[in-house]
Amino acid sequence: MQRNKKFLSISLCTSLIMMLALSVPVEAHEKRIPPSEIPAPIHNYIKAHFANQSIIKAEVEQSFLSKKYKIKLNSLTKLTFNGKLEIIKLDSKSALPESVLPPELYAYAKANYPNNAITEWKLKSGYQEIELDNGLEIEFTLTGEFLRIDT
Repeated sequence: MQRNKKFLSISLCTSLIMMLALSVPVEAHEKRIPPSEIPAPIHNYIKAHFANQSIIKAEVEQSFLSKKYKIKLNSLTKLTFNGKLEIIKLDSKSALPESVLPPELYAYAKANYPNNAITEWKLKSGYQEIELDNGLEIEFTLTGEFLRIDT
């Protein structure tokens, strides 16, 4: 009987410790980095699509499970890359270059909203999204098929 109580007590303590450990938020830490520490694939992406712009701020955001690079250009365009150095977000005050957008998304926007510019693109889990300069957000599949207008 004593042994069962001891086992139960140890089990409860272990469970409590596990619950406390899992409830602690895993915070991301942002650290500003000099342009020289930006990985070459990111530099190459910027040179290919934003040749006339320069980097004014670069940060690396590290959390327990992921890493992101956040780049700000002198045009105030913001680029976010994941830990695999793939672009996952573009945000600009003016029209994004056509070369950075998936062709299907660009074609859809130009055909349906010819007087508007695409100012933001995001790769989300399972879909992608663009935002037009009028604030309209449009969602697409990962292969570029129209899903819906986000209201």
